[in-house]
Amino acid sequence: MPAAAENDWAAACLLRASGRLNRDLDTLAAAAEAWHRIDARFEQAATLALIPRP
Repeated sequence: MPAAAENDWAAACLLRASGRLNRDLDTLAAAAEAWHRIDARFEQAATLALIPRP
């Protein structure tokens, strides 16, 4: 966790891992937004694929 405070990539990774572990769709959405902010398109797409669509 301390590395996430200084590294946007690490923060997004931890958000996605937490969202998957806890099956928390809001956290996965936050991770997708974090990937978007750092222009990590592949990681954003992979994260969005984890969120079920209605």
